[in-house]
Amino acid sequence: MILVERGRLNLEEEVASYLPQFAGLATKDGRRHAVTVRQLLSHTSGIPVSVPLRERAFFNPTWLERGLPEVIEAIAARPLEFVPGTQVNYSNAAPYVVGRIVEVCSGRSFGEFVEAEILRPLGMRDTGFAVTETKIDRTAVVYRREKGVVTEFCRYDPAWRVRMTMPDGGLFSTPRDIALLAHSFLQARSPVLGGATVEAMLGRQSEGYGLGWILDRENQFSHWGSSGTLVWADRKTGVVGVFFAQMQDYAMLEKLRNAVRDAVDRAIAVR
Repeated sequence: MILVERGRLNLEEEVASYLPQFAGLATKDGRRHAVTVRQLLSHTSGIPVSVPLRERAFFNPTWLERGLPEVIEAIAARPLEFVPGTQVNYSNAAPYVVGRIVEVCSGRSFGEFVEAEILRPLGMRDTGFAVTETKIDRTAVVYRREKGVVTEFCRYDPAWRVRMTMPDGGLFSTPRDIALLAHSFLQARSPVLGGATVEAMLGRQSEGYGLGWILDRENQFSHWGSSGTLVWADRKTGVVGVFFAQMQDYAMLEKLRNAVRDAVDRAIAVR
């Protein structure tokens, strides 16, 4: 959206205008359809959910050394799941397309752009796509529980060469930093975005979504993270909530996150 404000990106433009390999997008019946940038951000693009070339346990050197361009080629080669704009379905792959568009329009890598245009201006000093060796002792191990079996999902290794700046869950951060991001959308003037842009992002674009944000409760916007985390903010009360976890068990975490969020809403309501 920063690039939209600068006139370098148009939400209504077809993705193929920025990434020519998407000119041949088609549904499984062979009919071609164009996808717009707005549809990517509102999860109405029809691009499949999964990220190609990525293993389920994706925090490994092989995946992290890949780049966005090769993943984009694989995404463009797959058929659309539905005609763009006709359905809503969260796609993990869509943010990769957005990330690559950012690279093309800005002339910088996605990681460099995020660092310079978002993280530094907001003072998110403990957030990034890689963890420095000096911060390893503050980095939690993430576990995954499936069918009652717990395995190690991510134990960050500072020796990793992180080229893959995953737009769908590759950032390492802290509750403080994530709260700063959410709070910036509650301010009259965000340090990184104009007021009209913030309103557009928090306005309903599709069922349950703004531009990037999830709109699942009245006056609130939120988003979850790949390791079970959650951030939400209430535009009426100004309350920001951050929930961090180190266990991937989505059924359990959904109940726990909702319980915490419900408790906060009740506590604020009786004040």
